[in-house]
Parts: sequence; C-alpha cells; structure tokens
Amino acid sequence: MPITSPLRAVIATVALAGGLAAPVRARQVAEVQVVPESVTLRAGERRPILATAFDAAGNVLSVRFSFASSDTSVVAVDATGALLARRPGLARVEARAGGRSGAITVAVRGVEPAPEPAGRRAPEPPVAPPPAHPRVESLLLEPGPGSGPVVIVLGGTRRLTVLPKDSADADIPGTEIGWESADSTIARVEAGAVRGMATGTTTVTARVQGFRPVVWEVRVVPADSTPGPGPR
Repeated sequence: MPITSPLRAVIATVALAGGLAAPVRARQVAEVQVVPESVTLRAGERRPILATAFDAAGNVLSVRFSFASSDTSVVAVDATGALLARRPGLARVEARAGGRSGAITVAVRGVEPAPEPAGRRAPEPPVAPPPAHPRVESLLLEPGPGSGPVVIVLGGTRRLTVLPKDSADADIPGTEIGWESADSTIARVEAGAVRGMATGTTTVTARVQGFRPVVWEVRVVPADSTPGPGPR
C-alpha cells in the first residue's frame, strides 16, 4: 500500500524515537518534508511542527534541522521547530538539513475580544484597509523544468516547488498556484507533491496568474528499478 506523506511523517517520528534511523551525514539528505503543510494560529499561541528528512530511496534519516521564519515579527520559530505567533499576518517557516529544505505557510490571526455584557455594546473600531499584496515579479522553480524529466518511483512522491518572488527577490507567501496533471492515473499532484500512481510518462503543470504555465515532464518507473539521479 502506498505510504502517504502524513503517514511517512508518523513513521519518521516512531523511527527517530525508537532509534531505528542510524545517524548519517547531512549530504545524504534528498528531501525534507514539514507537516502540517499550513498552520493558522492566534496571536500569542504556540504550536510545534514536525520536519522529516529522507534519502533518495525514501528512507528516514536522523539529522539536525535548522528552522527559520521569513518574518519573525509575525511568527517566531525556535531550534526545536516550535512556533510562537506574535501578530496578525503571514510568514513562511522553513526547515533545512543537508542543503535541502521544506517549508510551510503560517497565518496568524488577531485575538478575538471578550463579549460585551448584555445591554452594552462597544463602538466598532474603524476598518483598516487590507495590506497591499506584493506583486509577483519572478518564480523560483525547483527542479528546473528544462533540466530533464522528473523521475518518480512507483508509489513514491517528489515535490515540485514554485516559489513566487517580489522585485526585491523576497518570498511572497500565500500566492495562489494551480496544479494539474495531464494523466492522474500515472502521476497525481496536490500542492506540488507528485505521487507515482502507475508506470509511464505524463506532464504536471503549475499556473500562476500573470506567468506562462510551468510544465514538467514526469516519468514514473517501477519500484525495483534504479533510475539515475533526477532533478530535485
């Protein structure tokens, strides 16, 4: 039975707690996954996230992660991956190990006021205009669509990254990205995570408003084959 990403995260937790994953050098890390994929917190709330590293064969690796937030005034993250929501806004939290990284989007909401006693009603505060959303000027793609087919082992998962950037080359979290597989019986895609469903070749497309569609060729190979190193 194919192992889903959440289940892989659970397996990773059990393996690390039980000492089943032998320590390895960080250069062996092929993929970093962070769960949950998105988090919504209220100002002042704390919540841990889980990062897991895998090698090219999908095995769990025991490595040390470094965590960083794109906007620490919105949400901070400590060395263990624990989040602290500070003020309303959006931030991207990244876990990095061995030159690979995984990231999630964190949304922070304001604290709801306590209800007013019966018969009294506090004046409504003025509504502030929504903050201007930065314009997407470029896209960071990983792997590059022109670097060859993305090879996925049957039942395995590979992540395609489309990272919108502004004119200062800063990340723009929350940008809407549409994902589509030309043949979901061969490869299924959800939020950039592509799973090999059946051996064969198809394409996966990402769409961002204002840009040409980004198309990757995806090749799903049998689980007992040994494909050459594909782009990541």
